[in-house]
Amino acid sequence: MKKSPLQIDQVVYTDVVIRARPNAKEMLREDLPVTAEAAVFYDLDKNNFATLNVAQSDESYPYVIEISAFASFTLDAEGCREAYKGAFNPRVVGVNVARILFSSVRDMIASITARSPWEVAKVPTILLEPADVAIRYTKEHREDILREQFLMTEEEIEDLREQRRLRQAEAEASGKKGAQKKPSKKTSKE
Repeated sequence: MKKSPLQIDQVVYTDVVIRARPNAKEMLREDLPVTAEAAVFYDLDKNNFATLNVAQSDESYPYVIEISAFASFTLDAEGCREAYKGAFNPRVVGVNVARILFSSVRDMIASITARSPWEVAKVPTILLEPADVAIRYTKEHREDILREQFLMTEEEIEDLREQRRLRQAEAEASGKKGAQKKPSKKTSKE
């Protein structure tokens, strides 16, 4: 076992609402149908961070939940390239950070609801995929970040530019506004 080249520096819960519904008639027997929205922000100065919002707003369940988490993280480019092999890119790193954050939020929900009037809230493990995580870069520094933090070559960056051009052309041809697909809310029922 060795230290991961992706290090979560600190997790901060910026908003935490776990409300036990006073008139819930049955104990919680099934997983809460949570949604998760994740975003990762890469900064040229390597002040990278991620956000995650987890919610369950259906009043028919014993708990209503709204949690926002924030985590700063660092990555060792050489170590990540070795560990992730050909899959070392902003999306793969971003989804790994989001998964770590989700696990943290899930454990916190279990800890808090263990002292609530109903049974421990069961939050399922969900599979966050790269398309579920919004990836953002410091304004106008995307390619510099790709070179410095992800060790991408000019060829790899040009391939990304071409992929972006193709997505934009497809979006324009289909009449959609904006070329980038907005990440979907990931739900535990999917």
